[in-house]
Amino acid sequence: MSTESRTKYVGLPTKSGYKRLFGLLRKALERLAWLAPKQIAYLIKHRVDADDFALDHYEGVLMLDQFLEQGLLPPSAAEKIRAVDRKLDEMSGAHNAHLWDDEALRNSPEWQDVRRLASAALAELDKR
Repeated sequence: MSTESRTKYVGLPTKSGYKRLFGLLRKALERLAWLAPKQIAYLIKHRVDADDFALDHYEGVLMLDQFLEQGLLPPSAAEKIRAVDRKLDEMSGAHNAHLWDDEALRNSPEWQDVRRLASAALAELDKR
């Protein structure tokens, strides 16, 4: 079965659809790399919570294998993106609820790590 017919048959995205979804992952990484004041302004403007940063990123992580297959990113970038995901996963759970408010965005070392990791992932993407 050709890629085009398989895409139509199982409802997979087209090449342009993968590019659009990849763009959403890149935007999620950019938001994670922003400094706290810009992150907080975004949260207020869009009336969302800090965990939406992680959720948007996670949706993109679910597609990493497909992005690799489509040649949209190198394996080195995928690994950096997975490192961001691992850090966010470490921060999840009820016992870490304190990491998901404005004060934590401003001052927690965990969010500093997230920004550093997201920036490294973006830098790897920009090498292409």
